[in-house]
Amino acid sequence: MAMIKLEELEKRGHIEFITGQIFSRMEYREGCGKNPIGKVEAIPPVALNGRCYVDAKEKYEIQYISEYKEERLTQNGDILIKFSMPYDAAVVTEDAVGLLVSSFNCIIRPDLDYIDPFYLVAFLNSPLCKRQMAQHVSGAGRPLMTISRFKELQIKEFSLDEQKQIGTYYQNMAKQQEIFKEMIDTEMKMIESVLGGNE
Repeated sequence: MAMIKLEELEKRGHIEFITGQIFSRMEYREGCGKNPIGKVEAIPPVALNGRCYVDAKEKYEIQYISEYKEERLTQNGDILIKFSMPYDAAVVTEDAVGLLVSSFNCIIRPDLDYIDPFYLVAFLNSPLCKRQMAQHVSGAGRPLMTISRFKELQIKEFSLDEQKQIGTYYQNMAKQQEIFKEMIDTEMKMIESVLGGNE
């Protein structure tokens, strides 16, 4: 199976990369000397933490003093990726549509006729991709990925049907992980209760 750079998929028009909004340039803060002109719901990087889907419960509202680009609002099927470690990626579903993305994240907007978003997220969250990223990041303290370097990553080029099969498998695996996590959290709370943690 041939490998292809994400940059090549972009050239073909199969994916689009959109940088997030720099909030400090448009968010209203008390004492900034300007009045807010509107409100918008935003999504923080924590909404991507190790999940298959963007966690819409993490969204919050901000007031803004200057306009933002509409393309930086999430759409169904978008993929958000965090450009700082651990470089988590997640798919935007219906409950997370219309949220403003910060500059800590990048939007990957696939053409759904060619790219299955869950296949792409399965790749982006895989050890294979993490190893590739480790070779492309810059900075010693908190290594950051750049879009130009991100586009150098190579992915296997499957047919759309094959992508959907892999994507479905990945979604099922992610659901199992969530169930196991809930079980472990419940058991830890029981242990804490026995040890007197709730007193």
